[in-house]
Amino acid sequence: MEALEDLLRDSLFQGVAAAIGLLVIILGIVAFPVRWWWNRRNSPSASRQDIARLEQKVVTAPELQKALQQLKDELKEEIPQVFNHMFAVARDSTATLVQQLPPDRTELLRKATEAQSQARYREAIELLKQCDYPDMPAGERATLHLLVGNSYLYLGEAPSAEPEYAEALAAARQVGNRDTQAAALGNLGLVYASRGELDDAEKQHKQSLEINREIGNRQGEASALGNLGLVYAGRGELDRAEKQHKQSLEINREIGNRQGEANQLGNLGLVYADRGELEKAEEHYRAVLNIQRDIGDRLGESNTLGNLGNVYYHRGELEKAEEHHKKALEIDRDIGSRLGEAQDLGNLGNVYLQRRELEKAEEHFKNSLAIHREIGNRLGEAIQLGNLGNVYYHRGELDKAEGHYKNGLETHRQIGNRLGEAQILGNLGLLYADGGDIGKARKHLQQAQAIYQEIGAGGPNVENLRGALEKLERQERGEEQA
Repeated sequence: MEALEDLLRDSLFQGVAAAIGLLVIILGIVAFPVRWWWNRRNSPSASRQDIARLEQKVVTAPELQKALQQLKDELKEEIPQVFNHMFAVARDSTATLVQQLPPDRTELLRKATEAQSQARYREAIELLKQCDYPDMPAGERATLHLLVGNSYLYLGEAPSAEPEYAEALAAARQVGNRDTQAAALGNLGLVYASRGELDDAEKQHKQSLEINREIGNRQGEASALGNLGLVYAGRGELDRAEKQHKQSLEINREIGNRQGEANQLGNLGLVYADRGELEKAEEHYRAVLNIQRDIGDRLGESNTLGNLGNVYYHRGELEKAEEHHKKALEIDRDIGSRLGEAQDLGNLGNVYLQRRELEKAEEHFKNSLAIHREIGNRLGEAIQLGNLGNVYYHRGELDKAEGHYKNGLETHRQIGNRLGEAQILGNLGLLYADGGDIGKARKHLQQAQAIYQEIGAGGPNVENLRGALEKLERQERGEEQA
């Protein structure tokens, strides 16, 4: 079995290309202008599904900037422009919030937007919470909750963002504000996507899309389309994802939304990377990076650097990959993005694993896993469990590897992540083949192949899987002849 073992040692599926960019779906953020998500879905260690892709998906809100300009005029002093990739916020109610706030709280809002513009999100959260007062009207309170939730989501703290968006949605429904309802639904979708709960995320984004179209909010429509694209990409439905992102890109260009344009170019890059079209992916990422640096989007910049690092990783250009992931890590730590930091650590771990620097890889994967568990990101947790399984596999600790793979597989199934399920099944198949259990190996590899075919996925993992199955078949035929 020596020839087969050689193939298996080089075929482990690194991480999972996931969701959230948010734009992250914000993260896309999308109303994460989500990275995922955000989602660096293409990351060997994280996903887009990585909800990287989370922080790439956040949505710019011209109305918020308009309100801040009004606030600037009232205060007769210069204030920074609001952070370009805000999550979705209501168009008219933000201006109303500025008008309704008492003078002392208006100053707090000014400081909060300044903190957000400089990626000081925890400070922004504290300042925004101080803007609240007992008799604040429900509509303005909804907007305040949206802004607080966005800061939490920028930090990758979806569990803290969720109740803020739920409060915003309840308050908006109370006063019949459809615009704010659409924003809150979209941002809740980002929260679900960041956890890998893709069915629930799709439901929220479709409701948001319907409302935005009914009220004629083109920017909200573009955001919802992009977020749906992230959901489909997270499932591996790449043709559907590409269609949604292209529709969103067209709208963003029509309305002159550069942040939205960058988000959708990046999301398309993730789709092409998932298909294995690396040159096309790199071309889109380069275009995105130019826009993000031009508009001062540091969170988006870190996400795109990570995606470029993944392109170089898949090409075998490991020094360039390491360089880009380290740059991304430096930015994420500087701006306090815990989700981004976890993804960067995982991506670096994959670089070290590829070099067979196993202790270094294990350290980075464990640190990434700890952060994902800390912020409640189950998708990231599942991915890093699989990556740790890869480390133990390469050490020859097959029982330990199997345990981590099975834990990761269970989590992927619980959150409905079919792409991650296929990757872990593939790794289990390779592990069993390496242990000499050909029947069990073939069963798991065929299950993985069936899922890939079902969701239309392509790229290096699919090619590796096909090669492993062909090798197994040749091995079995050789044994039969013997």
